[in-house]
Amino acid sequence: MGKTEARVRPRKTVKEHSRKFKTNQVVIGNSRIARIDDTDVGNPQLDLLSQLFLKKKLSGRYSKTLKRQLAENLPLLVGSGYPEVNFEIHLFLSTIVTNYVCSWYTKLGTDNYDFVEEVYSTLCFVTRDLMMRIEHALRGDKSLFLIDDLATILDRHLRETHLEGGEFYFLREAKFQQQNVHRVTKPLTNQEIVEQYLASQHAIFDPHTRPSDTQDQSSDIRILYFRVLAHKLLETTFARSKGKNPLSSEIVRSFVVNLMGDFVLEKLFMKLSSPSFVLQTVVAKVVEVTSEQEKTGSPVSWSGKIQQAYSSFMLFIYAAKMKKQEVLNTEVRGQSWSPFKSPVFSLLNTLTGFPNRLPNLFFVMCMFQTFITSLGVVTAKLNTFVSSYILKWVSSSWVLEDKNLAANLMNLRKLLFEQDNAEQSNQIHSRQELGELLFKNFKALLSNLGCSAEWLSYKEESELDAIASIVNTLSQFEGSCICNDGPDQSKLNQLLIIQALDLIIARLYPELVKPTGVRNTLELFALGNYDSYLRHKSDFLELSPCMAKKLVELTLISACNENEGREVSFEVLMRDYSLKSALEGRYEALEVILMEMIDKNLIIASMDEGKGTVKFLESLSVRDAYNSDRYTLQILEEKEIRKRSVQEARTFLEHYLNTRIVPAQAELKDAGASAQ
Repeated sequence: MGKTEARVRPRKTVKEHSRKFKTNQVVIGNSRIARIDDTDVGNPQLDLLSQLFLKKKLSGRYSKTLKRQLAENLPLLVGSGYPEVNFEIHLFLSTIVTNYVCSWYTKLGTDNYDFVEEVYSTLCFVTRDLMMRIEHALRGDKSLFLIDDLATILDRHLRETHLEGGEFYFLREAKFQQQNVHRVTKPLTNQEIVEQYLASQHAIFDPHTRPSDTQDQSSDIRILYFRVLAHKLLETTFARSKGKNPLSSEIVRSFVVNLMGDFVLEKLFMKLSSPSFVLQTVVAKVVEVTSEQEKTGSPVSWSGKIQQAYSSFMLFIYAAKMKKQEVLNTEVRGQSWSPFKSPVFSLLNTLTGFPNRLPNLFFVMCMFQTFITSLGVVTAKLNTFVSSYILKWVSSSWVLEDKNLAANLMNLRKLLFEQDNAEQSNQIHSRQELGELLFKNFKALLSNLGCSAEWLSYKEESELDAIASIVNTLSQFEGSCICNDGPDQSKLNQLLIIQALDLIIARLYPELVKPTGVRNTLELFALGNYDSYLRHKSDFLELSPCMAKKLVELTLISACNENEGREVSFEVLMRDYSLKSALEGRYEALEVILMEMIDKNLIIASMDEGKGTVKFLESLSVRDAYNSDRYTLQILEEKEIRKRSVQEARTFLEHYLNTRIVPAQAELKDAGASAQ
């Protein structure tokens, strides 16, 4: 056997080593890779993971072998095809436990890590369940429907908070309504209008949900909301668990609820809603992604542009013919996503002002959309084909690769739990700079497509005016003194994030919104009657005797509101308001409830037991009015509450004004002119 020469591995230079370690730098919004081999060594997160899963208490530098061994022993929280994501999730959980558990637990002077291990295993179980739910929620067209709903939330937010003359749109509308309504009370200030608007949009801004008397009211409400949410998520997660339920331990349950509510959800919420994150991370990432160099070359004449447009159109027609048979052979799914009705287009219209800038082209596109969506079966096949193509393209995108997902998760961990990030501070851009960069990218994109930014400009609108419009939109995401925003805070941003969070939670945990029927029952008691309960009984909570009696009283208040000054027989009340089943058809029970309501000063009425009638004299209580601009019905139908509809009342008053008052005024005016 021949002698083998010993191979000597060439030593790497200092420059090569430095190039390697540069990959560990974290750039917010960048796509650098968080590789297992390059993870920072000697940190407390790895120490905790080693102690929990390798049963070794180590410190100092970790060898590659040891880190690989650690990665192989970590429980799988995601699919086996995402090892680096799994490792980064454990680093994320380890950071939470290290910062908020071990920081005080180690001061007890004990080597017993049973409590820490139980907390960590609980977090792992919750995370594994969350990952499974995310995979299920993003399967097929569900992901496209979710994007549509998120686009709807953002579109509505941008419209409501649009700045004009330094005032938000919802603020201008409220002040306009104040001017057109004769008020006895003092008009509301701008700050009071903003507070009312926020309170009407979400519970975390409603002072009536304040848990205690403290100085920072909004913080109390927010923390309470996230603790309740964390508790509900834990209950849902462990509801079907066959093993040991950690919620059975009051100490662990309370600790994990506070940990998830205060240090995860609250911290994540405040960071994502901060103006610095929105502008310096999200918008800066958009600038980076849309960055495109404008192609240079000799200017093209108008005849050349027309020829290019004609060639592009013919290529489009040819491609459409090639895909025609493929579309017709597509098997239609049950409920397919419709790309032509996607709210994403409405969001783009809001951002660009396209309908106002090019109204004729927008009209043509709307006509084309109407035509496409009216083709019946062909439309359904086209929807399925387009959605399948988009999903296939997204699934093969580099964004969903293991390394890139791990890098984004690492960036989020650094952003949340590492306050001092010098590299991020060096990347701060002003709103003006961001606006200029966005306009530059947009202009380059249009130029490379053979278009000009001037085509989308208003008459006599300069580039500076277009940039100012972009900067004005970015200003919507900054803090405002009208909203009493603190440093690097924005309540309007918080409203946007909490609405998006509620939507995502509802999609991931449908058990929290469907079976309980809490919201549906609240809608019933606010707007419905006993007849509504019988119509949609399966959608509401089961009524206790006390709740059933309360609903009967609310129904009788509605009857009094609708029949004030009239005498109504007990039989008509039982029949028209569906009270027979509630009162078992006994008129005596109806009389008792009516007398109790009179004693409670809810109504003023007189009863005639001989005739079996009640005369409603006056309503001392009224039911809630329904305003479709503020609330969308979930279960009840508008025909059930027409008599309490703001829109119906407005329509009636407008009709009365136009048919009675205006003609009478005109007649009096003519009579006065004739007399003169």
